[in-house]
Order: sequence, then C-alpha cells, then structure tokens
Amino acid sequence: MRKSSAVAALVLIGCLSIALLEAVRAQDANPAPDPAGLVGTWVVDLRPKPADQPYLKEFVVAAVADGGLAGTFYDSEVEDGRTNADWGAVHFAFTTTDPGGGTYNTSGKLVGDALEGTTHSLGRKFLRVWKAARKPKSS
Repeated sequence: MRKSSAVAALVLIGCLSIALLEAVRAQDANPAPDPAGLVGTWVVDLRPKPADQPYLKEFVVAAVADGGLAGTFYDSEVEDGRTNADWGAVHFAFTTTDPGGGTYNTSGKLVGDALEGTTHSLGRKFLRVWKAARKPKSS
C-alpha cells in the first residue's frame, strides 16, 4: 500500500511540474500588455448606483511612459499617475483634487477596449465603481 501511495505522489508531482512549466512558457510567449493602450479620451460613467441615470465625465490620458501616467479626470489634473502591466493586464492609479481641496484616489484596469475602475473620496465618504468606453474620434 505504501509503495502505491509513493508512486501516486510522484506521478502527481510530475504532472504538477509539467503544468507549471507550461504556464511559465505561456507567460513568456505572451509579453506584458502595453500601457500605451490607455492613451486617448475615455467617457466614464460615474453613476452612483447601477439603476441611476448615466453621469458621464471625461478621462483624458495624454501620455504614459516609464510607469507614469499624465492626463485629466473630471476636469482635474492627474497627480501621481502610475501604471503596472506586470500581471497580465494594464492597471493604473492616480489622485485628483477638487476646488475645495478634496482628494480622490482612482484606480482601474484596461479590459479589452474599455476601462473598469473605482474612485474613492475620503472627504466625501464614497467609493464609486465605474466603467468607461473610449470616446469615438470625431471626423
């Protein structure tokens, strides 16, 4: 009985090793996505609840370089903008402020040709979940 358990364990370890090697090979074959895909103008739907009417604001990504992100969101300059593409998707985060001095922490992820994210306001005590679509280029 012990011998068959040991053989089964070795077979399992072998299978897991092969699966791990294949996952590493697949990751190497698929380079990290390019944060430059964020550049452009996005229309963000900031409605408070899913059943509410759309509340649309623009997010303009002017540039991404060396892990940084520059642009505007909700008519405010992006501050401390960062991107990360090390986990198989393009993630981003930044802060903005309003005229009253409130700070907003925003983060999101590029999903296909759309964005999904959150904006958190400590001063106004809300966490807004949002989605965005790329603004069509006007002809």
